[in-house]
Amino acid sequence: MKNPPAAPLLTLVEVLRRRAQQQGDTVAFTFLDNGERVGARLSFAQLDRQARSVAVRLRQRCVPGDRVLLAYPPGLDYIGAFFGCLYAGLVAVPALPPANAKTLPRLLGMVQDAQPRVALSSADTVQRMRDLSGAQDTQWPKSLQWFDLDLAEDLSAEWTAPAMTSQDVAFLQYTSGSTGAPKGVMVTHGNLLANAEAIGQTYGVGAGDVFLSWLPPHHDFGLIGSIVAPVVLGGHCVQFSPAAFLMRPHRWLKAISDWRAKITGGPNFAYALCAQKVTEAQKQGLELSCLKVAVNGAERVRSATLREFADAFAQCGLKPNVVTPSYGL
Repeated sequence: MKNPPAAPLLTLVEVLRRRAQQQGDTVAFTFLDNGERVGARLSFAQLDRQARSVAVRLRQRCVPGDRVLLAYPPGLDYIGAFFGCLYAGLVAVPALPPANAKTLPRLLGMVQDAQPRVALSSADTVQRMRDLSGAQDTQWPKSLQWFDLDLAEDLSAEWTAPAMTSQDVAFLQYTSGSTGAPKGVMVTHGNLLANAEAIGQTYGVGAGDVFLSWLPPHHDFGLIGSIVAPVVLGGHCVQFSPAAFLMRPHRWLKAISDWRAKITGGPNFAYALCAQKVTEAQKQGLELSCLKVAVNGAERVRSATLREFADAFAQCGLKPNVVTPSYGL
């Protein structure tokens, strides 16, 4: 007698729980320090356990539906905190960590609009923001609590699943603010599952495939394409920071070659930068025939860049139709 078909998965929480149960030991995310050395890894089971532990801590401070500001630098802590918000039934608000005075107004605008209950970040950022919030002449709301979650104690066993449907909001995605104040777009669990499934169908990627990304995780290109989609589709995403790419663009292509990545993505300028900056000597060590899809999006796509990139790396095995334009809104 055949087993009945599994119930459809309606939320990202259900998806990751299923991955942890069925593919627990499979590596879901690898982060490269400086874009080269393996710094940390998370299997599906480890990510599930970390998300449950984060959720327990968040529920001590929040109630379902509260917003949580995520201001981590790129890394696996960000991914664990993002899923931890979802596991707690909370709404994540992805943001850039406040690097300097120029980035603070955008972050402040998001805080004033989203009204998060708490903010999560690395220890040094948390201390800076606590000092700033305590200043007498600050615009920062004193009610916003900044935390660096200490995960030394595993609280995952205390977690209980939140009551959620596909219509519940998973996170607020803020617009760039290039034409006005950043606006928060409500993205539901159903939206994310549909988007990830469309990525899988459109680009022909799925379980076991390697994704490669240096894109910032607060942006929808990096968040949905390189964090949500690999979990939904059962892939392995190798990541490193945008700063590591900008310092040495060759690192992007070397990581694709070394990890045999099937899909990657970036804005138009990144492809132009590689075509212009990667030297002939660096090209000698690249083998790019593994790459099936290189998404070009997030800014104006220039046909000249598509041709320039394809021509520059044809000698490395790059197929001419790999780079594909994409549009999202």
